[in-house]
Parts: sequence; C-alpha cells; structure tokens
Amino acid sequence: MNTGRGAITRRNEFKLRDWNDARILIACAEQGSFAAAAAVLKQDQTTVSRRIGQLEAAVGRPLFRRRRSGATPTVVGLALVERARAMAAAV
Repeated sequence: MNTGRGAITRRNEFKLRDWNDARILIACAEQGSFAAAAAVLKQDQTTVSRRIGQLEAAVGRPLFRRRRSGATPTVVGLALVERARAMAAAV
C-alpha cells in the first residue's frame, strides 16, 4: 500500500518517507501537544493534526494518545518518532 507519504512493506512495517511528516512527528513528541508543535513549526494546528491523522491512517494504528493535557506517543508512535529522528540525523 502506498500513500505517497510512506509505504507498508511485506512485514507490515511502515517506512517514513516524507521529511515534513518526520518534522511534525518529532515536534509533537518533543512538545507534548499538537498546538505546541504547530507553534514551533510555524504551522497551523489543523495542519499538524491532519498530517498526524493521515500517518495514523497509513500505519493503521494510533501514534499519539490525545488528552486534554496534550498528546503522548503510543508504542507505535515512539517507534516511528525514532525512525524520524534517524532520518533527521542522516540529513
């Protein structure tokens, strides 16, 4: 399955391919909320929420636990954040 932003491999492992999505994932994990991540990235919160939602749909699992106090990465989300950080380090 190819969403244009990533792909699912034979082992059902999601591969992050879009640098903007990587930046959004890292910022959300580090800032603890979509609103704070949006402010740091100088993007609209709606854009950040939509991109995270699209990634979750592509992966088929929630990447963040949403609460009134903010958003924390799930186990799957943490794994993808680590891949995003590795992607950032390689740039």
